[in-house]
Amino acid sequence: MFRRCIAALAVAITAAVVVVPAGPAQATAGDGWSRIINDHSNLALQGRTDEYGVTILQTFFDPISIIQQPSPRQDWLMQTEGSYVRFRNAATAGWMAMSVNSSVAGTSQPVNQITNQVGNTEQLWIKTPAGSQLYTYTLKNVKTGKCLAIPGSSKDAGTHAIVWPCIAGLQDQMWVIHDNN
Repeated sequence: MFRRCIAALAVAITAAVVVVPAGPAQATAGDGWSRIINDHSNLALQGRTDEYGVTILQTFFDPISIIQQPSPRQDWLMQTEGSYVRFRNAATAGWMAMSVNSSVAGTSQPVNQITNQVGNTEQLWIKTPAGSQLYTYTLKNVKTGKCLAIPGSSKDAGTHAIVWPCIAGLQDQMWVIHDNN
């Protein structure tokens, strides 16, 4: 009886570890992790820290080893929720989700990383093919109806991502999403 209880406890702990990510993950090609690169600036979106609510920014390719793999800060897991997608960052505890702070008034709102919450429309995006390049999309936030963008078409590393009214063909609202390989 005691052995059965211990075995059941071990199975429950193992299942919990698999379901709840404890911390940063290392992405490999074909495992669902991607980089999100702005079509205009050719810079990658990057989560910054484990801190709740920090803004997401664009930055240069960030190698973590001599084999030039991207940093987990630039690894995004794209998950489907109904007809929408959500993006979760590998370098954050619990794989925080890309989210819009819709409580900020104005034409643009900052894009942050916050705790993943199933059903939270601030974290859901409509991915629509855009441009003539393969794997290029616009990402329209479900809550705000605005598109993920880089303000002022900036090509500067460190520029914070925002949502902005969608404008067809605007290159700073186009994103190349591809498998990390």
